[in-house]
Amino acid sequence: MKSQSAPVIAPQLDRILRMKEVRQTTGLSSPTIWRERRAGRFPEPVQITARLIGWPESVIRTWIAEKKRAVDGRAP
Repeated sequence: MKSQSAPVIAPQLDRILRMKEVRQTTGLSSPTIWRERRAGRFPEPVQITARLIGWPESVIRTWIAEKKRAVDGRAP
């Protein structure tokens, strides 16, 4: 009798968002993103190639969730 094994599920890859998608997702402008990053209040991008950077989508989604929690925590 041949045993059946559970199907192997590949982990979902984390998309890399370019600046345009980060702006659309966060609602922030490019200068604001860079200013907040320099101040340590926005995630660092990852280097994709010598001239290309982006942000893992999960990192941006986590940053947004943290901002929402901070706002919700201040609500009366």
